[in-house]
Amino acid sequence: MASYCRIIFFLAVMQISFRTEAQEYALDFVRTDCKGMEHHLFSELDSGKVIILDFIMLGCSPCFWATRDLDTIVKAYESTHPGQVKIYSFSYENTHTCEQMFEWRAAGGFTDVTLFTQGAEMVSYYGGMGMPSIVVTGSSMHKVFYNGYGYTSAQDSMIIAAIDNALNYNHSGMDEIEGVYEFKVFPTFFSDRIFVEANEDLCGSEIILYDAYGRQVLNSIVNQSELISITTTALKQGFYFACLKTSDGFSESVKLIKR
Repeated sequence: MASYCRIIFFLAVMQISFRTEAQEYALDFVRTDCKGMEHHLFSELDSGKVIILDFIMLGCSPCFWATRDLDTIVKAYESTHPGQVKIYSFSYENTHTCEQMFEWRAAGGFTDVTLFTQGAEMVSYYGGMGMPSIVVTGSSMHKVFYNGYGYTSAQDSMIIAAIDNALNYNHSGMDEIEGVYEFKVFPTFFSDRIFVEANEDLCGSEIILYDAYGRQVLNSIVNQSELISITTTALKQGFYFACLKTSDGFSESVKLIKR
């Protein structure tokens, strides 16, 4: 049954983990980089870019390794998502200069990394400094998809999953089948309940909620001209997928995350 919702594609996303104190939404900023170019974070996210915030300390070996591997990861997206995934490396210590940041980048050969100073305020917002701290932000909802302390290469798969999630994030929860609006499930990041809207033609169809293992956990019938409220307090935190079951079969799934 779960195959109808194409759940296998999403299982890798389960690797993404967040610090419990981490922010759900990015902190906006307008900053001038070390080359004198101005950047407005929310405007860049609104344009479809995924921005990796890389907070580093000079002389920190894990910071150096992390930026090296992030640079490799981002280069791999150039063929499929040209110009959409960017790394912004910030000096955590506000006393560092752009000249020092340029020297650090040159030593690592990080040619596509944009450099900034004055990162301490943002580090505080995202939960405190690791060695380094890495935050993946994206979507017009300005979401945080990954927020991690420290770095080892084992984190690469989580960072890649976060980038993929950000590039494909559907904040509206709207599903389309052959270009026809079918149903809407919201909010996609939920806690105690979700809401469902559907076309009147879908009266009598069934909304089914599956967990990440393909097990049916909730269901409800679409009633004409009604906004359906589904209580989710009994569900554990994690990833879920909502499908619409009609007389013609199953829709594509809408990914949901319980916080």
